[in-house]
Amino acid sequence: MADMTDKEAIEDMRQGGTTGFEELHRRYQGRLKGYLMSSKYYGFDKLLAEDICNKTFFRFYQKIDLFKQECSVFSWLCRLARNFLPKPEPVTEQLSEQDLLFEHDIETLCIERCVRQAIAKNKNGPLAKCLKALMFSIEGMSIKEIAEKIGRTENATTTFMTGCRKRLRETAEFKRCWEDC
Repeated sequence: MADMTDKEAIEDMRQGGTTGFEELHRRYQGRLKGYLMSSKYYGFDKLLAEDICNKTFFRFYQKIDLFKQECSVFSWLCRLARNFLPKPEPVTEQLSEQDLLFEHDIETLCIERCVRQAIAKNKNGPLAKCLKALMFSIEGMSIKEIAEKIGRTENATTTFMTGCRKRLRETAEFKRCWEDC
């Protein structure tokens, strides 16, 4: 079947077919490689980007049953690709072991550290629930999983998370921490 939709291709993969995988690989491999090679994002050379793409698509094939289709295939591929990014160079200040639990790029580590610092300073304040929800997001939980954790519907959680991000960016602690990054 030529020109399958993403949904049809995923269903083919889940039923053990290879046509769906080949279609999605053809459709997204160049785009993912371009994303990895773009200096705006990672700026990898062509060989490293190809290596990460190959590993990402292999993992995609292995983990297709875990794809809940709550985001686009390309977004999920980008998320999977993060697992294969080279470890960042050490930052001048020491990071705690907790900061190093996640293999993310330096920007994500900075965001994570700044959110953790904000949580420490606002344990019982009005931002406490927001910050915890944001940490769930940083840890890779889906909106559905976060909604279950915080006792809201998915739509309410999406709105809540948007407000949380805005409120966090406006806090002085986060601004200072982000500038230090």
